[in-house]
Amino acid sequence: MAPLYCVYKNYAQEITCVDWGEPMHENSFLDFEQDLNQNLEIESNTFNAIILSDVLEHIRKPEILLHETYRVLQKDGVLLMNVPFFYWLHEHPFDYFRYTQYALRSMAEDCGYTVIELKPYGGAPEILTDITAKLVKNVPVVGKYLAMALQKMTWLFVQTKWGRNISTKTAKNFPFGYVMIAKK
Repeated sequence: MAPLYCVYKNYAQEITCVDWGEPMHENSFLDFEQDLNQNLEIESNTFNAIILSDVLEHIRKPEILLHETYRVLQKDGVLLMNVPFFYWLHEHPFDYFRYTQYALRSMAEDCGYTVIELKPYGGAPEILTDITAKLVKNVPVVGKYLAMALQKMTWLFVQTKWGRNISTKTAKNFPFGYVMIAKK
């Protein structure tokens, strides 16, 4: 999947998007379809960077995909990855796992990666808002707007010193998700 494609597309000279055929996200920019639970149909040492954004939790055997990303990366290539932790079930029935920082580091290192950075993002304010927004969004007439208002208020709150402090401190034990940068 490439839910963040529009964020990074202008910062790369060349992008190859690979996904299975029917994701829930926009994929008109897909270069080719591939079952990400199988060995990738890509030559070894092809890419200098790989982005796995909200993908690993949908992979039945994640070690296979991580080994494959390592194989198709060039020497000194970089894997940029994010995964949710406190998050609702999504893309049914293909939502398999939630990973701790310990699992992510262990799996990456087992594949040969050197973990450069691994840190949580979001904390209790973001988690509570996400849950609440998802619960109220289907309330007739006002739900969508109430959910958007809650998300905006939380975003503004975590921009303050006090809000940022709460989010950062609670992210250690209540992370919304993790971001990992690893190098081949």
